[in-house]
Amino acid sequence: MSSIILQRRHPMATKIVEFLSEGEIKNNRLPPERELARSLGVTRAGLRAGLEHLEAEGVLWRHVGKGTFFGRRPEEISAGLLDLRKKISPQNLLEVRMMFEPQIVALAAMRASGAELEELEAYAARARTAETVTEYENWDDKFHRCLVAMSKNALLEKVVDFVDGMRNAQVWGTLKAHCASPARRAVYCDQHDSIVKALMARQPAEAKRAMEVHLEEIQRDLLRAPDAG
Repeated sequence: MSSIILQRRHPMATKIVEFLSEGEIKNNRLPPERELARSLGVTRAGLRAGLEHLEAEGVLWRHVGKGTFFGRRPEEISAGLLDLRKKISPQNLLEVRMMFEPQIVALAAMRASGAELEELEAYAARARTAETVTEYENWDDKFHRCLVAMSKNALLEKVVDFVDGMRNAQVWGTLKAHCASPARRAVYCDQHDSIVKALMARQPAEAKRAMEVHLEEIQRDLLRAPDAG
């Protein structure tokens, strides 16, 4: 792996990046936590603190069931789909999300493990305490991806991966920036908490409605943005 020079506020994050940059790791996949902590000579609690900071910065990404990976999450999108991305509006994307994501959380309410629910709750908490828009968006992305994994439906996961790939167009980024004020983020975080509460209670209908409310709020905010057309 090529050397990466990055400045980190958290010393453990620096130590992890330096260690990973010095050696080769297969397919950019990190070793298991226990093994990595032993190699670094640190506690697992200390290691996790560093990993969380790197996740917030987008330096690491996780795939449930496969592990944690160093670098940016790869975009699995063909040339034909790149052309399609140019034709899809934010409104189109929101319509598709409204079709799938409420059902995803309903499935998650029935299928998620206790550990997965705790992980989701932690992502919601991290999004709420995020200090920057970038940090918030990283935890928000992990929150929604965790929901998909909890549905235990591999096909839905692929559909969501595709939709996320469509969201990288410049116009979408501009609209998201307009909706990223601290006040709007606080509203979204409250809605995340409502989703988590319904999932914890194993209430599929309530979880589905909470996600509908969340997406409806995002839709209203995006369509009020100056570039919404």
